[in-house]
Amino acid sequence: MTIQIVTYAQMLEFLSEGRGPTGRKINLATYDRRSTKTLADLFAEIRGSEVQLHYTSTGRVVRVALGVAIFVTVLRCNARYCEIQREYVRKKRIIPKVKSSTISETRKRGESDVEAAVRGLRQELGLQIRRDQLDTTFTASHWDGRSEFSEHESSVYADILSVTQVQQIGLDLEALPWPEEVRIIDDTGTKVTIQRFPVTTSRSPY
Repeated sequence: MTIQIVTYAQMLEFLSEGRGPTGRKINLATYDRRSTKTLADLFAEIRGSEVQLHYTSTGRVVRVALGVAIFVTVLRCNARYCEIQREYVRKKRIIPKVKSSTISETRKRGESDVEAAVRGLRQELGLQIRRDQLDTTFTASHWDGRSEFSEHESSVYADILSVTQVQQIGLDLEALPWPEEVRIIDDTGTKVTIQRFPVTTSRSPY
């Protein structure tokens, strides 16, 4: 079940009828203290991004989103870049996230996969990339096809399941974007750690 959420009050009503992993109803009174991201953060995503809330058949609340995973390589330097950690500064919480992708982006409302990738590369990595530089046919060797559904307990929203349809996009640069092996970037109050690794195989860098 899903409804069109327009107001903050509608979102709170929807969440109040949902259940967490224990089967109990979600406690909104303590939510922001328990959750890495707040109810206001969730509402901002619903209003501005390709994010919806659903119920499962058992009453669990699911955050459903469309996103892109961006894989940055410098093949001539035998290098690839992977996200290894996120630190949520406001909550002083560190979440190790060893990913094969460099960064990931939730699509804004009305945005295409390519537009989301260009925006993410500019905002998070400081890279000014043209659309034609992106490889929209890129497929990581461990993925089954170009898109993938990721389903898990949300690491940032308490009591909520996360389901994201992720599209892969590749970017191979001519030179290393920065000299250091490890780089920490600030993504709106979240410190994201990116590390350079050697390319693993000649067939696919991931």
